[in-house]
Amino acid sequence: MNEESEAPVRKLTGIPGMAAWTLAVALSVYALIWVVTIVQPQVYRVSFLLIALVLTFLLYPARRGQKLQFVDWLMIGLTLFAFAWPLADFRNFIYRAAEPGYMDLIGGALAVLIVLEATRRTVGWILPISAIIFILYGYYGAFLDRIGLSIFAHRGYPLDRLVGSLYMTLEESSAFRSMWRQATLCCSASTARSCSFPEQGRFSSIGLWRQWAVPAAAPGRAEP
Repeated sequence: MNEESEAPVRKLTGIPGMAAWTLAVALSVYALIWVVTIVQPQVYRVSFLLIALVLTFLLYPARRGQKLQFVDWLMIGLTLFAFAWPLADFRNFIYRAAEPGYMDLIGGALAVLIVLEATRRTVGWILPISAIIFILYGYYGAFLDRIGLSIFAHRGYPLDRLVGSLYMTLEESSAFRSMWRQATLCCSASTARSCSFPEQGRFSSIGLWRQWAVPAAAPGRAEP
């Protein structure tokens, strides 16, 4: 994969750099803990995605070359709310998938928007646009029959059904299941690449260590 095909990673210093490095290491350790111990699947996937998304908004700018902005901190705050809510109310949350409450609908809608924005920042517009088309297809399926596309029409799924499926279950269509799987693959691939080519470090603790800790330890020394 060439350099131009990858989203640019924001170089962080100071407290944000330390926070990003700590979260990246914690995410790697968390993944290893999950391998050797038992963690409730929905708790693990929600918390894993929470950390990964916070890292995404720290490391990937909304526009190329942009430093940390208010919108990045806003997205991090919304991420904390949307993905901490299932953990805070977990005992009741998992039983409301068929009838989501008001807070569930807000959290679910935010979670979908957050995942779409994180995807746009990291891989571009094609995947978010594809996802939006399919979400709209699920919501407006019944409308297609009115415009002569009955072969593609279906009864349509209201917001609570979409939120229940995407946000509150572990089905194949769940955002937690699919995004956790992709995040795991991407983190593993990036870590392996950074180990082999540390000068091209990306979304990994090794790459973050080179961006934050090395310059901090030797401020007068140019990085090789």
